[in-house]
Amino acid sequence: MTKYLESNESEFKDIKSKLSAFFEETEKVKKRLNKYVHKQGFDKLYASRNNPLSRIKGKFDDVEFINEFDGYVVSCIGTVAVMRLAIDPMPVLLNDEEIYARTGDTITYPYSDEFIEKYIGFDAIEKYKRTSMYTQHYDNFMQEEKQNEAVSCVIKDKFVDVRRADEILNQGHLLPQAALLGVIALENIESVTKFYTCGGFMMYFSNRDSLRQKLEWDSRQFNNFLETNPSTNQPFDEVFISAFKLPEGEIFLEHNQEITANDIYNIEHIIGSFENDPHQKFWTLS
Repeated sequence: MTKYLESNESEFKDIKSKLSAFFEETEKVKKRLNKYVHKQGFDKLYASRNNPLSRIKGKFDDVEFINEFDGYVVSCIGTVAVMRLAIDPMPVLLNDEEIYARTGDTITYPYSDEFIEKYIGFDAIEKYKRTSMYTQHYDNFMQEEKQNEAVSCVIKDKFVDVRRADEILNQGHLLPQAALLGVIALENIESVTKFYTCGGFMMYFSNRDSLRQKLEWDSRQFNNFLETNPSTNQPFDEVFISAFKLPEGEIFLEHNQEITANDIYNIEHIIGSFENDPHQKFWTLS
């Protein structure tokens, strides 16, 4: 951590300079809190308020005290949120729809407008957007192709809206091979409901219902599916699994009924096209 802070000193100084008003207010809150916590001792925070003599004199007002305490909590949360932004700007970048539509599955969630308004302030965020850290990331992401909504759902939420398969396949080149083949299978084989990759650890679902009742699965089962010969139409509780090795990983299709020999042939043909032309944009199972 020390090495990281030292190597990024200029960026931290840039953030502190541009958000000077925010940090000045944070410093004021810190000093007020130090009066309670360090000078008087946190135990006095409650003891003095509940002393009968203090209550008779009307020295402490419960509502005022609670509001003050809430204000300190809000300020502390805001400070931590800005400290998070000193590491990388993704929570603010993803709040921008143009950036959100150009990123992969980042795992990071954006700061919502409500969160920004309550804990940081829009003025501070606008100043943060002028820092070199933010602008460099922003410019890099804006060079990426913008995803349509249906593709973004596949990439980020692992959800395939079969009704919008054409929209997804129009930008199929933005998807990893397993996701692309899964979307093609969902569009062309009615019994396919979902698919898995990464040894079963990652699942993509759709707006088609699966007949399988269980919600859990074991990655060891998927290893067996892949090594079994033939690897297609293998029973999986109330449904079937068909496993295929890809040039980049593998895919496990879950389907309510057995898929046909023609379906299997076409899927293997598409997998062959991945090997011959990994940048091809359109595939079909016809």
